[in-house]
Amino acid sequence: MLKDRLDRADDTHANAIVSESHISERRGKLIYWAITLSTISALMVCFVIASLFASFMFRYSGRLFVSSLFIVAMFSSIISLVLFLREVFLAIETFEIALPAKKRTATA
Repeated sequence: MLKDRLDRADDTHANAIVSESHISERRGKLIYWAITLSTISALMVCFVIASLFASFMFRYSGRLFVSSLFIVAMFSSIISLVLFLREVFLAIETFEIALPAKKRTATA
C-alpha cells in the first residue's frame, strides 16, 4: 500500500512515505521480538512446571535446572514487555488523525 503511494507521490510526500515505511518496519520488528520472547517465557514456565512434577515423581533434585528455567522465563517476560511498551510508545508518537484544525478544537 505504501509502495503504491510512493510511486504516485511527488518529492514532498515521498519523504513522508519513506519515513512512515521505516517506522512501520521498526514497529513490526518490535512486535515480532515481543511476541517471540513472550512465547519463550510461556514455554519456560511450562518446562518449569513439568520439571517440578518430574522431579517429584522420580525423586531427584532439579533445583538448579528449575531455577535456571525460571530465571530465563522471567528475563524473557521482562524484555518482551519492555519491547511491547516501546512499540506502544512508538505507535502513539507517530499517531495522527487527519482532521482540520477547526474540527479538532470543536469537540475538545
